Amino acid sequence: MKTVTIYRKANLLNLFRSVELYKNDVLIRNINNNEKLELNFNENDIIYVKIDWCRSNKLKINNDCQKIIVSSWLPNSLEIIIFTLLILCNFFIFTNNLSVNYLIIIFTPIAFLFLYMMSFGKENYLNLKSM
Repeated sequence: MKTVTIYRKANLLNLFRSVELYKNDVLIRNINNNEKLELNFNENDIIYVKIDWCRSNKLKINNDCQKIIVSSWLPNSLEIIIFTLLILCNFFIFTNNLSVNYLIIIFTPIAFLFLYMMSFGKENYLNLKSM
């Protein structure tokens, strides 16, 4: 048995949602946002995390594996930029300085990116990284 520290990075996209940790396709427990826990694994165990129908890459536990970081596909800095854009666009709409046509141009690529990650990219929605 090997003790491995698993740390889930805080992110805004799934702030109030927990992810499910699986070992060899069996649910072990849930991990909350910004939570760190230590679990025992056998060598060659395969772990991954899921949130709804989306999941992470599968990671095989080996001797070098001491710490595993669970992160989102979208970096926090990009999340902050997207939410700031949303707030600014809402402000400009309500003050009548920006038309709805511009909003469609701004947010269509973002909407397609999110739709892609929740459909075809669902296998890489979350990321497991061994340290």
